[in-house]
Amino acid sequence: MVVPNLLNPVLITIDRIDTTETQYDPILRETLNIIRRRPSFNINAQIVYRKVFVKGSLDGSDLEGQMGEGIGGTIPNSDGYVLLRIVDLAAKSLTINDVAKGDRIIKLAQLDTDYYVVGKRPAAQYTDQGGFTLLAVFFEDRNP
Repeated sequence: MVVPNLLNPVLITIDRIDTTETQYDPILRETLNIIRRRPSFNINAQIVYRKVFVKGSLDGSDLEGQMGEGIGGTIPNSDGYVLLRIVDLAAKSLTINDVAKGDRIIKLAQLDTDYYVVGKRPAAQYTDQGGFTLLAVFFEDRNP
């Protein structure tokens, strides 16, 4: 059973949003008062920085939607992504559903960050593993 290795892995910290405890305005679709968070966790990840814009947008000035086209299909607009191994998530009693849109990546190695998770996608399908073995988590830096 082959489990893919990460290239140059670093320890990251993901701060998770608690969507069941956070109150939302049903009309404006935004949070009311304070965002409730679940406990954050540390995990090894491979980081890839790559600014991705939607189709037809070379400078990001006319972003029309949340998805762009890539070689493998549509991809979320993002500043990059981190690859997580499913076995590393399972070792922490986590699943792919424990990383969700709206979560924050608050630390990359020794660097404090404020990246927001904007999407995720399974990767690296192995039949002897019973499915995919990696999770690509796309992030966006919302600081000006």
